[in-house]
Amino acid sequence: MIGNGNGQVWKRDSAGNWQRRDRTFFGGYNFNAGVFGFMKFGGYGYWRTNGLMLFYVQKTGEWEAAQLNREIPGYGDYCYLDNYNGQLYMLGSILMNTGLTHEYQFTDTLYNLDIRNRTWTAVGKMSNMADSLLSTKLWHRSFVWPKGLLMYADIIGKSVFVDFKSMKCILPGDTAQLAFFKFFTSRTPSTFFMTTNDGLFKVDTAGYQVIDSLSWKELLQSPSMEFALLESKKPGLDGFSPAGLTGLAILVGSGSIGYWWYSRRRNVRGQVPVRTDSDLQVQFDLPKTPDFTLRSSDNVLIFNHQPLGELLNKQSLLIINTLIEKHLQNSVMDTLQLNALLGIEDRSLDNQKKVRSESVKLINSVFRSLGFEEEAIQRVRQSDDRRMVVYTFHPGITVEN
Repeated sequence: MIGNGNGQVWKRDSAGNWQRRDRTFFGGYNFNAGVFGFMKFGGYGYWRTNGLMLFYVQKTGEWEAAQLNREIPGYGDYCYLDNYNGQLYMLGSILMNTGLTHEYQFTDTLYNLDIRNRTWTAVGKMSNMADSLLSTKLWHRSFVWPKGLLMYADIIGKSVFVDFKSMKCILPGDTAQLAFFKFFTSRTPSTFFMTTNDGLFKVDTAGYQVIDSLSWKELLQSPSMEFALLESKKPGLDGFSPAGLTGLAILVGSGSIGYWWYSRRRNVRGQVPVRTDSDLQVQFDLPKTPDFTLRSSDNVLIFNHQPLGELLNKQSLLIINTLIEKHLQNSVMDTLQLNALLGIEDRSLDNQKKVRSESVKLINSVFRSLGFEEEAIQRVRQSDDRRMVVYTFHPGITVEN
């Protein structure tokens, strides 16, 4: 049993007693995080939202933060883990820093985190329809269903199925919407919800008995419309059918009214939260004509029209800058020089090799996300001494200063 907002981990023994298993000292750093087994992502605490990916190490009883290629703040209700493929999807991002002028900031991007290589990518901009119903401004509650999330917005009283396999959304029909509305709003402080591959269940905490249920089949029958999750690259209305145009106008209108009411109720000093993709340093579509030129100008690195400072940590940027200097001098970087940049000279040879490999993989994954399909930084053995390994840019990359 994993605590919400703290690092507590409890296990129930064969005698029915709960035993504390972690060594966590302080809590309150990731309320409303997404909890996926022994893994947590996001949440808020210390007056801000965060994008930390935490793993619980059972041997030490400690939570450890994974080094990701970037930090994107998020809430658990907007996250879905494709456990089979190791992919975490997040519907938009919310930046909340209490006390600042713009207290809430939102993005309308679908993000993807590859758990294995720990790399975030912006999959694309959500369609207008999806953004109007799934935006973090609406403060949804989510439930996991076999293909993704069932999102429910209290403000407009609507539920939407998000299918991350087909990248489509399904809006249930009126009968299903009403059934879910009654199911969800009739909850009491002594009830909680759980889901299985069959459907939704409402459980009473007094006796841990199921008191109500809804099947996915029941909720998905006779949907009112289907529409694309992501913005269409073709001219048109984001992929939803003409039959849904009337519903679109009604839903968007009710969403706007609901959000106005919510803003008044929250009394957020009259500030209207705005999307700030640039504040989170997110850019969506790459140019149609790729430019595999690596430019260094005024301490800013740019590749394929994208600033690398927005995607890589300082250590990775230092490695790239050093490689640029070497390249312009018709030289290369050897393992000793790379060890010095990484600060691992005093570690064991096996550990040095592992750190070097992970660092190069991280840089290459970012270049790959920007459209360069080869290994941007190559590991090459010297022709005159096969024991010596050097690092250099792929010949397909043009370096300019």
